[in-house]
Amino acid sequence: MGNYPSNGNSMRMWLEFFTEAKITIIDNNERNFFYDFEFDRDRINTYVVDQSSISDLNSFVDKIGNEKFDFIIDDGSHQADHQILSLEVLFPTILKDNGVYFIEDIHDKKFVEYLPKIYSNLNDGEVSSNYRLEDPNTDLGISCINMYRSLICIQRGKKITR
Repeated sequence: MGNYPSNGNSMRMWLEFFTEAKITIIDNNERNFFYDFEFDRDRINTYVVDQSSISDLNSFVDKIGNEKFDFIIDDGSHQADHQILSLEVLFPTILKDNGVYFIEDIHDKKFVEYLPKIYSNLNDGEVSSNYRLEDPNTDLGISCINMYRSLICIQRGKKITR
């Protein structure tokens, strides 16, 4: 996901890095799908999707049908509201079990304020004294979280139990 003309540089990078991968790119600006290099066109799909629109995100999920992804990399608008909406729609619907969801450029305070919800999802069902970290309406199926400077990696899958 992105929001500025890239002349296909992101596509080229992912195609060169993942030499055997099929890559799906969504962006709110079809001009970002421009490319001036040769590649195996069977390996890439592009969709115009507005990351800030729940209807666009849900339409994208409907268009790809039962397809599931090993990795999702959100390098879109870098706005927390958009990152959170995308995570909540795409993570539970199109990411494979044990797949990893990357969110780059987490610089918005709203995302920091959202982190306790992610933590609660990771620890869903744990009991500490009289407080239970569980909300069945918001379970995203998070099994692991790794945080780095400007980057969070969230793995989907079964929770490890004691």
